[in-house]
Amino acid sequence: MEVYEKKIGRVFRFEFAKGENLLAELANFARKEGIREASLFVVGAIGEGEIITGFRTTTEGDSKVQELGQKREFFGVGNLTWPAKRPLSMARLGVPWDEPLPYPHLHLTFGPDVGEEQRENLVGHLEKGFVNPAATVLLYELL
Repeated sequence: MEVYEKKIGRVFRFEFAKGENLLAELANFARKEGIREASLFVVGAIGEGEIITGFRTTTEGDSKVQELGQKREFFGVGNLTWPAKRPLSMARLGVPWDEPLPYPHLHLTFGPDVGEEQRENLVGHLEKGFVNPAATVLLYELL
């Protein structure tokens, strides 16, 4: 086990509006503000988007891309880092990676689509997601 002592730097609260790209906006903000590492706490609703459920390994069938429907409420946590090599999810989305870039990494739990009968929650890694109707993010910069 490796342990790193960190201190909390700046704290930001984001209020996202309908149609905004959650991951892209967080990455752009981190680049602009020079945030190298952060903890993320998120709550809101996603309309269009994708998550990865299960584990991503070399074995087929361990993970699955799940399309999100018209509107799903969610809660989740994650982090923001600048990895040296492109994460698998960014490679899948075709994001160019010539140098380290800010990478917001969120794991969320979702309720059912609007209008669906109640069923099990959906849990996974957010691949892409557009806010509908709103979302709040708390970003704690780590120093």
